[in-house]
Amino acid sequence: MWVITHALTGMALGAVLGQRGAPVWAVVAAALLLHVLLDMVPHWDYVRTRHRVIWSLGDVGATAALLIWAATLGDASWAVLLAGAVSALPDLDVLDALWSGERRTRIFPSHWSGFPHGSAPPVPGTVVQAAVWVASVLLMWNAGW
Repeated sequence: MWVITHALTGMALGAVLGQRGAPVWAVVAAALLLHVLLDMVPHWDYVRTRHRVIWSLGDVGATAALLIWAATLGDASWAVLLAGAVSALPDLDVLDALWSGERRTRIFPSHWSGFPHGSAPPVPGTVVQAAVWVASVLLMWNAGW
């Protein structure tokens, strides 16, 4: 999944867990588990495309802008910000795929070569992520953020 997708779903999770008074450790654990689960869903990743550096700059830039907006103007709770950042951060594990043919050892479990990582062609894989974005925004809205 794209970084922005992980951030949005993490933020939605944080909105729900924060509303229920979950402790920090539970928010972090749930956000990491959510990343793993989403990586199993068939989706399109741009890391093997010709314009992968441009895609990644846009994706990471949009994610940073979203989290900065949520923290400053959006008045997001600590749980929303923490879960959004924690859910997105494991994708730093695959940055080396952007500039070299050499793959290094992956730290995050859903990035390991034997993990059942979901894959789909560009159009349906992007539609899946867009649907996840909409669901995440609706969850945040319903949770009061």
